[in-house]
Amino acid sequence: MTVAIIDDDIVCTSRTLKWLKSYNNVTVLFTAINGLEYLQKLQALKTSPDIALMDIGMRVMDGCAASFCSKLTQTHVKIIAYTTYNDYDMIRNCFMCGVDGFVMKLDADKVLPDALATVASGNHYFDSNLKYNGFTDLQYSAIINYKNTFWNKPIEKTFNITKRERLFIALASTSLSYKEVAELMVIEEATAQQMYNRIAKKLNLRSVKDLATFALQNGLAMQANFLFSNGKSLPY
Repeated sequence: MTVAIIDDDIVCTSRTLKWLKSYNNVTVLFTAINGLEYLQKLQALKTSPDIALMDIGMRVMDGCAASFCSKLTQTHVKIIAYTTYNDYDMIRNCFMCGVDGFVMKLDADKVLPDALATVASGNHYFDSNLKYNGFTDLQYSAIINYKNTFWNKPIEKTFNITKRERLFIALASTSLSYKEVAELMVIEEATAQQMYNRIAKKLNLRSVKDLATFALQNGLAMQANFLFSNGKSLPY
């Protein structure tokens, strides 16, 4: 089993590396300090990790945006949200971004082996320590149903966009430059601009800011700040 660690906390990454290296069946493929570096390394490597341990609150590109974009292109990579958050709405929104498991950093060494094995087998994982915060099996089921309903929506058909255009929207709605978006999509920067012009015309949008707002409000893009500040009133 190969694992990638995406975290901007060097101390946490070092600690997690130590734990993972002690497991007999785990190889750490790479580490990244934010979502952009993670996506760049996914593109550069000929192989991708089986599982990504994804911090949520990171600069440049946060874990929600990176998980969402990763699931649009690398559906086979399992993602575990690896964070200090433990609020129900935040956990639900992490899963909506496409993660397959949720592990709290506090006492993570006690649950990581089970978490890795569970998501590797194709199942969802919730940190067992969450039960001490009052979480129930019914809440877990509701979160998974919420995730499945969201990801089964015919987004491309609804908004008359292609899969490539959907990826562009998700990337362009972050703080990434067009140059960075173009590099991730392996296209020329001018082509990225043309893609924006085409999408803006389809969706009747006037600016990049309008695109980001529209995308976040309609589930075409994900960002931690938006999700966690609007978690109880999302339209999707």
